[in-house]
Amino acid sequence: MIRKSNRRHLQTFFCLLGLGLIAAGCVPTRGGWDVQSLPANAKVDAPLKSSRIGDLLPQLRPDDLGLSLFLCRWSKETPILVALPSGADARELRLLRLALSAWEKAGLGVSFREVAAEEARLEIVFPRRVGGASLGSGNALADCRLDLSSADPEDFEAHLVWGSVHIYRASLSWKGHAVPLEDDELLGAILHELGHALGFSGHVASGRSIMVKDTDQVRQIARKVAEGQPLPAPELVALYGLPSGVSVGTRSLSGPSRQAFVALAEEADRRSWQGPYSRTGDRKARFFYRGQSGKTHGLTVENWSMTLRDHEPPEIVAD
Repeated sequence: MIRKSNRRHLQTFFCLLGLGLIAAGCVPTRGGWDVQSLPANAKVDAPLKSSRIGDLLPQLRPDDLGLSLFLCRWSKETPILVALPSGADARELRLLRLALSAWEKAGLGVSFREVAAEEARLEIVFPRRVGGASLGSGNALADCRLDLSSADPEDFEAHLVWGSVHIYRASLSWKGHAVPLEDDELLGAILHELGHALGFSGHVASGRSIMVKDTDQVRQIARKVAEGQPLPAPELVALYGLPSGVSVGTRSLSGPSRQAFVALAEEADRRSWQGPYSRTGDRKARFFYRGQSGKTHGLTVENWSMTLRDHEPPEIVAD
């Protein structure tokens, strides 16, 4: 009999032995699900199995028992209408278009078309950095629109319909001074945040991917892309190889939490709000509707990544 501690040592040994070949499989997934969670009719090919798609934090929708978890992406049938930042200079426009082109060639099957801001479904902006509140080089969000009209709870439409990418032109020195981003930093930030806006919520735990959290690796990838090499994004390729809306699991809810979702749906129906929508991130996940003025009304799950990873009961907070 092998003791538990010895099994862990053996597992680590074999992971190190296969480093570079199977290292990705040695690191537990961060999204609280894995490829085995996919329904039987989902096409599970070799690229999907070898990717870190299980690090993706899934979207959420309420059902009779709790929360259903699913994956969401943009439709590949039409170009994604994108608006570039107003006031971007020639250098910034060159890097922005290089990033969009790299994603078009990455194997997802998506394309982009530049439009005016009022027509866009995906916006890229250069916001002002206020104080030292944000230490990163950017952030992004993506809203998934759900169609729950089908009588079959497993048969529903879900696609990303809106995305916003914020990129900071400068980082902050340890003294709090603004330091303009170099080309590889700016390109890396754009590529990475576009990956989030294309549907990959969270970060890849290991392997070579633009969706890692390591900024040095992101910069290195950006330099390779600028030289004409393909953008490594196996998790997004895997996501876009699956049907949007595919189920990957469930989470139970307490009675009061289930009732909160029921009350939200009833209010949305009474007031003719648009939706519902789902939006997920490392820290929070939201299920919401939009009023006539565009204001959102919904419920937030706190500590989303921890809830998924540790299979904890979701902590629901109302707007």
